[in-house]
Amino acid sequence: MLALDALRREDFFNIPAEKRSEDAKVFFEEIAEIAPDTERTPNTGFTFFVMGT
Repeated sequence: MLALDALRREDFFNIPAEKRSEDAKVFFEEIAEIAPDTERTPNTGFTFFVMGT
């Protein structure tokens, strides 16, 4: 739940309620704790794709 809460706080996901998808889901394959002072590399960390129905 901590990982999901952290994901919700990301600016990237600050979407107005009327534009949110009701069927959106998130699945975590792996969660790894890293040191807070770890250098961040652009374009890494999240992968998104449209799921088939």
